[in-house]
Amino acid sequence: VPWPEPVLPAGLGESAGGHGEETSGPPVRRQGASVVVLGGAPVLYASENLKVLISYTSAHEELERALTALAADRQATFARQGAAAVRRRTVVESLNGVTALAPAVSDLLREAGFVRDPRGMRLAGGPSGATWR
Repeated sequence: VPWPEPVLPAGLGESAGGHGEETSGPPVRRQGASVVVLGGAPVLYASENLKVLISYTSAHEELERALTALAADRQATFARQGAAAVRRRTVVESLNGVTALAPAVSDLLREAGFVRDPRGMRLAGGPSGATWR
């Protein structure tokens, strides 16, 4: 089944070209990669380390829901994995090729539970909800 064309809601910026790690085409099936599906359609792809996110929706609310679901799922995974997961840094560097530090993108990620990091936006808490250092 072919992937839909990547798209961002209005106001989130234009892609700088490519999809970061995914420059050779559509997202790659890898252990740990995630796809958020709403209403039977893919809305968000996340690489295994969350470094690269790809949006497939132009609806701001859908993207917000997908990011929140992704963050909650990763937090639950980290809670099950324990201390080893806390040591792993999970930083979003881009969304459809737009840097995660762009104001509109970082605001969207912050609403979903991410915090600013020198390389992008990282998940805010560990298994117990404490901020990672």
